[in-house]
Amino acid sequence: MSDPRGQARRRSARGCRETGIAEEGSHEALLARDGAYAVLHKAQFGYLAG
Repeated sequence: MSDPRGQARRRSARGCRETGIAEEGSHEALLARDGAYAVLHKAQFGYLAG
């Protein structure tokens, strides 16, 4: 992914809580860790197991 100046940007994501950042890493790594970020992602996109 590039920004308007043509420089490559690092793709990263963060899992946040009220107290601050809970996790940091790539989207794929955070989903694999199955922590706060994964829980939020699953809730947001409807992947909660019954």
